[in-house]
Amino acid sequence: MYHGERFNGYSHLAATLLAATGVCLLLALGAGAMDAWQVTGVAIYGATLLFLFGASFAHFVVFPWAWTFFASFATDYAVFMPKIASTFSLYAKMIVAFGVVFQLPTVVFFLARAGLVTHRTLIRQARIATLVAFILGALLTPPDAVSQVLLAGPIMALYGVGILIAWLFGRRPDAGA
Repeated sequence: MYHGERFNGYSHLAATLLAATGVCLLLALGAGAMDAWQVTGVAIYGATLLFLFGASFAHFVVFPWAWTFFASFATDYAVFMPKIASTFSLYAKMIVAFGVVFQLPTVVFFLARAGLVTHRTLIRQARIATLVAFILGALLTPPDAVSQVLLAGPIMALYGVGILIAWLFGRRPDAGA
């Protein structure tokens, strides 16, 4: 595999994320109540800030812990000698995974503005969300339980923030209807 193929994979991911943001933006614009500039501001600043929080969490908390975990397997007979390409690949995947996972409140904001979810629905589905959080933790992190919990924990915390956002910004039933 040459370098261009790896870049192509990351560009497909970026294009998918951009398209998903556009779809959410169109749903929110159709939701009325907020004008287009407010929704655009929430989309740009909120999504960027949350991605940076997720990437920072991966960089400062998860990756150092995972690196220490991998290095702990070194013995007198087996020396820990990681390759830079595989190390950077793991690091990049973790940064992107945590950055994307931290977009959950932004997605809930758009879905609530469009009237597709309510805070009551999110509360009722909390058990399923917990299961999904741990499955995502198992799929997106290195193969150890602590990394899985380090991803599932923030997912659940962000799910709680999403419930609050859906309550604050969700569509209200019409008083006259």
